[in-house]
Amino acid sequence: MNNIYNKIIERVNGLDPVRYASNRNFINGNVSKLSPYISRGVISTKTIFNQLIKSGYEISQIQKFLQELSWRDYWQKKWQTLVNIDHDLKNKQSPVLSNNFPQEILNYNSSISAIDIGS
Repeated sequence: MNNIYNKIIERVNGLDPVRYASNRNFINGNVSKLSPYISRGVISTKTIFNQLIKSGYEISQIQKFLQELSWRDYWQKKWQTLVNIDHDLKNKQSPVLSNNFPQEILNYNSSISAIDIGS
């Protein structure tokens, strides 16, 4: 587990949180890809924040990235207070089928590049 954690810290150290604000909504945008580790408690948003500050970033430089970390914390707390998490996590999910989706989307042939290359 320690090796995985060290790789996550390396990923944090490799982030460019300054560029994040300008291109985070693009397919090839500068995103962290840390969501699975944050959502499962492997790394905290506070640890990420501390690591970025330790790397020399000023809060004003990385404000949008920090806002997104804050929203993640907010929604996590909201989920914890409004839902029985244990039940929610263990609730069996029905298989999801592609019912009523246009074939163009399913075949990545919609003429919308963001959809077609998102496979």
